[in-house]
Amino acid sequence: MNSLYVRFQKRLKEIKRERNNPEVNLRVSVVPGGCYGFQTVFELIEGKPFPTDLVFEKDGTNIFVDDISYPYIKGSTLDFTTELIKQAFVVTGNPNSGGSCGCHVSFSVKD
Repeated sequence: MNSLYVRFQKRLKEIKRERNNPEVNLRVSVVPGGCYGFQTVFELIEGKPFPTDLVFEKDGTNIFVDDISYPYIKGSTLDFTTELIKQAFVVTGNPNSGGSCGCHVSFSVKD
């Protein structure tokens, strides 16, 4: 990851407090799907990373990314957005994306 926005860290810390569990972490993975070929999946997990996960830590927030997904989002920024109809963790500024769908859920990979 290139960086974490303050909103991302703030929301992940809020979740840890709400669950009264400092072991809550976020796993980010890229899977086939969506209208552009790939989509990013965010999963709240408790405990340790898998042996193949890359771990990014900043100010008490841990993000786990599996080694297969990382090249697809390397150089991106993780953020948390609040919109009229949803709140979500998102990937922004992905230099590996060749384009994305209108709802920004899926993306294609640059050749």
